[in-house]
Amino acid sequence: MAGAGRSFCTGYDLNYYAQFSETNPGIQEMPWDSMKDFSFMQNTTSQIMSVWRSHLPVICKLQGYAVAGGSDIALCADLLMMG
Repeated sequence: MAGAGRSFCTGYDLNYYAQFSETNPGIQEMPWDSMKDFSFMQNTTSQIMSVWRSHLPVICKLQGYAVAGGSDIALCADLLMMG
């Protein structure tokens, strides 16, 4: 795995979500429902941990920043190469 630009991962693309025309699954209307939040975070964590559960070795080339979930993704790899 490697980032496509100068950094491995800088977190959410805030510009994308600011212009998102449909409902953002990470945002819910009030009153806040902790079970909806738990379900969203459980799904996100499951996707990130799929790297950890991979039957193939995962090598991560880490350049620049690895912020927010990007650090979680990188730490799930079997081998990190940092520059």
